[in-house]
Amino acid sequence: MSDVVVREGRADDGPALRRLLAEAMGEPDADTDAILPDDSGDVVFVAELRGHPAGYAAARVEGPVLVVDRVMVAPADRGRHVGHRLLDWLEGYGVSRGLERVRIAVERGNREAEDFYARRGYAECPDGVERDLPHVDE
Repeated sequence: MSDVVVREGRADDGPALRRLLAEAMGEPDADTDAILPDDSGDVVFVAELRGHPAGYAAARVEGPVLVVDRVMVAPADRGRHVGHRLLDWLEGYGVSRGLERVRIAVERGNREAEDFYARRGYAECPDGVERDLPHVDE
């Protein structure tokens, strides 16, 4: 069983997400305002592992699609199901809002990410990878 807990991002997550970005991408001066939710309808989910931020996902709704701009997992926490839990939350968020699919931005040539998403049922598309969401008939 996973110790990963996912929750919606909060304004006070900025410093922790800045540290996570610096660690994972080498971006010590990352603009956390671009990460945290604002009035535009963006949503951020933060994954915690044993009380520390282990990753996050930033997304927005565009019509019937949940567009995920970033999924980030701290290098030290890879292999601990952090990415899977974040995707579970993103997909659940999309289903709960009646969206048709999820599209995730992925850098071309990032084999680790491409393989991860392929195992989750995502297929390549012009903007990254995507998959349809299941629908629950009311």
